[in-house]
Amino acid sequence: YMLKGKNLYYYDVNSLYPYAMLQDMPIHYIGTVDGNTMPLSEIFGFLDVIIKHVPDNLKYPLLIYRKEGRTIHPRGTWRGLYTSEEIKAVVSYGYEVEVKKIHLFSRGRPFAKFVEYFYNLKLTATDPAVRAQAKLILNSLYGIMARKMDSLKTMIVENHEIPNILNKYEVKAYVELDNRLTIFLISNKLDFKTMNKLNVELTLELMQSTASTVKSHVGIGSFITSLARIEMMKYKVLPDRNLFYTDTDSIITDKPLPDHMIGPEIGKMKLEFKDCIIVEGIFLGVKKYAIKTIIINFRLKIL
Repeated sequence: YMLKGKNLYYYDVNSLYPYAMLQDMPIHYIGTVDGNTMPLSEIFGFLDVIIKHVPDNLKYPLLIYRKEGRTIHPRGTWRGLYTSEEIKAVVSYGYEVEVKKIHLFSRGRPFAKFVEYFYNLKLTATDPAVRAQAKLILNSLYGIMARKMDSLKTMIVENHEIPNILNKYEVKAYVELDNRLTIFLISNKLDFKTMNKLNVELTLELMQSTASTVKSHVGIGSFITSLARIEMMKYKVLPDRNLFYTDTDSIITDKPLPDHMIGPEIGKMKLEFKDCIIVEGIFLGVKKYAIKTIIINFRLKIL
């Protein structure tokens, strides 16, 4: 947000994505209806919306938008697909939206007990290995929800079967083992474009043999990241301060946060560099910054 700053504070959220997973998630698809059939407060799912106005009093726009491969926080008017909860949040901050389509889902909290157990284990563990393991398990689950459905597969085939492989699959790599066998690394997803060109017959047996074994739920994955963005919004609208940098779960600002926003609890902020002062920072872009610190609470332990 700003190129340079002095006397700054760096805060990081305690387990932001796991905190988001404590909340309601979309479970089963119910159906799609027109946007003018339900009040926003009663909707849970995904909304196809036109953003009509971003309030001028917001110093930092809140909604993201993908444009030409980049993620931006625009002003103006555009159309996009967002979670119902994210649209509710920005409307509460003054955004004006027109809902075109509503994709309704049932809701539930499938991860609450999982997150509470492993976060408490991470917080209370005295063994560093147990703490590290709890943190790893806690931070791994949400990524599984948004995995790509296609996977890679290794096959060893006889050379006379190579045309059959090339006609049906996207080949990533291959190695000739000898004059009889070749090993292929292929996408486990059928290459329908090539199959159509070569008039290869698509059979039920072929489709079943290439069915994806990857388990994911793109709706849940989308909700987790959306709820995390909602959580970060409250820090972006705090008055009388400047933001110099924000990331998925962190902010760098020129004033300390209110005490009620800080603590060891999941979802609250913690101050990084507790024994230091950030005297200067330079911020060039995403993950591109440098900060200069001075140690203020140096303790020398003599054994």
